[in-house]
Amino acid sequence: MDFPEHLRLETKSYTGLFQHEIRLAPELFQLVNDLTLSNEIPEKKKYDLYVAMGYFIAPNDLFSEEIFGPIGYVDDLILVLHVLNLIKSEVGIEPIYDKWDRDFVELEGLFNDSLPALCQHYPEYSKKLKRIVK
Repeated sequence: MDFPEHLRLETKSYTGLFQHEIRLAPELFQLVNDLTLSNEIPEKKKYDLYVAMGYFIAPNDLFSEEIFGPIGYVDDLILVLHVLNLIKSEVGIEPIYDKWDRDFVELEGLFNDSLPALCQHYPEYSKKLKRIVK
């Protein structure tokens, strides 16, 4: 089983806080993975993508899914969305759109609504994670 499929199994029946975002974890992981292959992404930003992927895979992170279940993916999502937002700011949204298999409005909602809400609800994680990549 590949990692996005593992994420899908882990998150598909989750109901609770940030349900929509947590259920998108497999697609966001796949997006980050696919962006590492894009010629439009500078090497420094590819490094940030690798960091985000590794953080998703790491079993003992700030808010561990091993301990807390699917809600433990919120720190992974904060980091991934932050990295994607940095790429969007530096490179533009087009390379991200090219690799996103879902509705673009949904992706914009993740940037404009979900990321700020996650950061507001989990400010301590947000501050620590934003220091990992700049």
